[in-house]
Amino acid sequence: MALLQTVDTLVEEVRALTNEINQDSLQTDRDILPALNRAQDHMMSILSTHYPEPFLVEHRFDAIGGRGVYEMPENTWSDMVTKVEMVDPANNYRYEVVRAKYRDTTKFRSQSRPHIPQYYTIVGRDVELIPAPTGVYDGVMWYVRAPEKMVLQQGRITLVDAPNNRIKVDSFTEDTETGISTETDNLRSWVNIVDGQSGEIKATCQIKNLSGTQDIEFKSNTDDTILNRTVTKDLTTVVDADGNLIINKNDYICAVDGTCVGYFLQPSRNFIISHAAADCARALGVPSDSMYRERDLLVKEVRAAWTGREASLRRKNNSPHWNVNRFRPMRRR
Repeated sequence: MALLQTVDTLVEEVRALTNEINQDSLQTDRDILPALNRAQDHMMSILSTHYPEPFLVEHRFDAIGGRGVYEMPENTWSDMVTKVEMVDPANNYRYEVVRAKYRDTTKFRSQSRPHIPQYYTIVGRDVELIPAPTGVYDGVMWYVRAPEKMVLQQGRITLVDAPNNRIKVDSFTEDTETGISTETDNLRSWVNIVDGQSGEIKATCQIKNLSGTQDIEFKSNTDDTILNRTVTKDLTTVVDADGNLIINKNDYICAVDGTCVGYFLQPSRNFIISHAAADCARALGVPSDSMYRERDLLVKEVRAAWTGREASLRRKNNSPHWNVNRFRPMRRR
């Protein structure tokens, strides 16, 4: 996998693209990071329309008898639920629940109909199964996850002492505003451990002790969640399917509310930098028409790079478990 660059590097590249005379007027926290995150959101809007698969998440939920409405996960991007499946408890296979417009669903909300949901519709931030189940089933909600907020890195890991819940980084700054902290009631006492190549958040931990400018010890008795992230209480549990520790040297730590390694590679990364630089330059009163033209060219390049990845099946409703289609299309009368 190609080595990604940290958000700190993206910040410096944005500075390099702005007017040299005015770049000292740009503040990282006030100007550049918000611009980078706006650019990432724009990039996500483009990619999720053309090729959402790299951002898909499979969310399992329990469908309870008599309950038809289920909330989307909080990190759903723009309410994009792409597919809902149910697991037949008798035969333990999945079938797809057909999405329908809310105007077409009235006649299917009936207690006399089969208790296994056949359709779903989206209302607000909820998914409604129709008809509502009368038994207990496993459901699967496929959705497009929102990208993590980009934040600055707080240290690159140089040593992992998992049995003692400790790591060593190249350098950190102890600060309750911009660095990391041991103050229990401060969010700066919580950090994410981020993969140095993929940007994936591997673990979320709370700091117990800081020693010098390199040694960090994590707590083992702490809350179960923080900002909807599951807390890791023992670094030895952060392993892959073969039981190997996945926290390694050259991973990073950062604030708990984001990731310090961007997800996007070329040409998306170029688009994000160009977009952010254009916004920052405009805020400084610098003519940025050329940057916006370059950004528009990158949009075309990105769209071309993420299209035509696969073909759709010709018989979408055909199931290997039945000899005929499971459902007929819903039609308004």
